[in-house]
Amino acid sequence: MKFRYSHILIAFVVIAMLSMCKKDLGSYKYKEIAGLSIDTVGSSGPFTIKQYIQELVINPKVTYTGNKMLDYYWIWGASSNDTLSREKNLWATLNWPISSQAYTLTFKVVERETGNMAAVQYKVTITGSTGLGILIGHERDGTADVSLINTPNEASSPIIHNIHETVNGYRLPGKVTGLGSLGEQNMVMFTTDQAASMMDYDGMTQRFANREIFGLLNPSVFKPEAFGFHSSNLQYLINNGQLYHNRAGNLTPGLMTERIVTADGSNYRLSPQHIKPNLNPGLFFDELGKRFLWITSTSFNTFFPTVTAASTSKFSLDNIDRKFLYAQRGYNLYPGGFALFTMTTVYAFFADNGGGPGRYLYVFGMDTPETPDFALVDISTAPDIQDAVFYDVFLTAPIVYYVANNKLHVLYINPGGNSYVYGGVQYTAPAGEEISCISLPSTNPTSRLIFYIATYNPTSKESKVQQFSVANGTGIVSSSPSKTWTGFGGKVTQMAVKWY
Repeated sequence: MKFRYSHILIAFVVIAMLSMCKKDLGSYKYKEIAGLSIDTVGSSGPFTIKQYIQELVINPKVTYTGNKMLDYYWIWGASSNDTLSREKNLWATLNWPISSQAYTLTFKVVERETGNMAAVQYKVTITGSTGLGILIGHERDGTADVSLINTPNEASSPIIHNIHETVNGYRLPGKVTGLGSLGEQNMVMFTTDQAASMMDYDGMTQRFANREIFGLLNPSVFKPEAFGFHSSNLQYLINNGQLYHNRAGNLTPGLMTERIVTADGSNYRLSPQHIKPNLNPGLFFDELGKRFLWITSTSFNTFFPTVTAASTSKFSLDNIDRKFLYAQRGYNLYPGGFALFTMTTVYAFFADNGGGPGRYLYVFGMDTPETPDFALVDISTAPDIQDAVFYDVFLTAPIVYYVANNKLHVLYINPGGNSYVYGGVQYTAPAGEEISCISLPSTNPTSRLIFYIATYNPTSKESKVQQFSVANGTGIVSSSPSKTWTGFGGKVTQMAVKWY
């Protein structure tokens, strides 16, 4: 009896081992080809591939002693319609969705005359490739898409083009108005003046589109104008001049859950820009009331009450009767300089109402609105300033930039004297190109030393994005780019950091 049981046990072990060694061929019907073997030693997998940017390379060793023609098929999944390649060796980038379960890839070798075949299978896992980087919004023929420069500060900085169309099957209609991300909430927002798309952070798969991003809210006018964020559970969307946000982290990330109102119930219409201070969630300019409005850390759903500055101040934040152009946090003029992160100094550009020639730089501390006026600088005589189309602000010194006539200019601000020194042209677009966008993308002073400049060629309808280094303290932009990216197939009009 013991002898018979031991033999039965051995038989079970042998059957199990043979079963484990048998290749998983799914539901394919096949007849082995005489004299054919597929050797997967050294390339048997399983494989883990980054979506879009990493090639899956498999070079199986095929040995065949027959004399008939052979056909090769690399089939993704169970359908022959999903044939990746008809070559013996596979080189392919994969655009299928990210999945925790491995996909099945089948390699078939078929005798053309008889139809007999041999097959092996591989397991392939697709992981996210769209991590930290620079989001690039670009337009062509009335539509827009987004690309991503991965890890732009590292030696290898691959770019993924037209992600929205690649992943979701279509481009957004209209012109780019907003780009932003929050890795902690696993979301990326991409908006145009006609559409909106909230996507998954890793795979950029669309989760909500257009009015869906407002959740239960239903604004009478759908017109996305700008997107911003403060923390992992607070994002902003300016829609038709009104501000919406999602404050609660337990709600679906990205969905706007509330429209912001003013403390006194007054109407407002925001200029399409979110200015990100240090600790306070957001600063905005109300074009209707000609005033700055902000939200405090203790009142997320109400604009901070307007405060009239002392009569001795050069200006008051609740009444600036000029045309708002641009504003951003800059070099901190509170005691402690830029190292003191609890205070915020804002540099804001304004123009004369009605198209007048005057241009002005307001430098103020938003933490002391009763006495906000660090400086009011008349910059009307700065070269080409009346033709300026883009602006940005340095963080480690009181320096500002503007783009006019396809040149990047720099101004050194003297707040104590309410004056400036012109620093010259830092960059000139090549002949036939125009500067279409600029960005100092980080609000961290130690990393805000990289300048991105996008140019566009109207003839070829192609853009390039260039990365320049910036000297700490002086703001001087390097004479030549350290990196250049092309292939956008349209005009680059907005850039934003894709955060973790």
